[in-house]
Amino acid sequence: MKFEDGTLLRLRSPEPGGVPPLSLMPGLGAHRLAVRVEVERLDVAEAVNQATLSGELRAAGGLGWIGSFLPTPVPLRTKADRVSVDLIVPLISEQVLELERHRNGQDMAVLLDVEGALPQSSGHPFARVQEEQRVPASVWENQIE
Repeated sequence: MKFEDGTLLRLRSPEPGGVPPLSLMPGLGAHRLAVRVEVERLDVAEAVNQATLSGELRAAGGLGWIGSFLPTPVPLRTKADRVSVDLIVPLISEQVLELERHRNGQDMAVLLDVEGALPQSSGHPFARVQEEQRVPASVWENQIE
């Protein structure tokens, strides 16, 4: 994500073998789908301390819109150059069932339309990026059981 003030952030999926890029947290008829992204700080403009990520999640392969991410703060002035954050999409049981029908035993693939904002920026504080994430069928199936 490249911002007008020179701030540059790289979003990527977590490393394979660690936390899955998608995880479903069950609830009573309503659930939380967490999309894990790693945010790497490549360059940060002076006086910028935090970014806010939001956006939308879509099912890859034509099913369409799943939901909107709750706004998520990302600290940019940490010792680590990379931080992991969970972008949360609230889902109801019917949405989970429809995702399962659409997936049809295959890997779960989603498109992230992520918008970034820099609340402290003096320039145009918005940037966008799109990324696809894929979860192996076996990992997803363990989560929905």
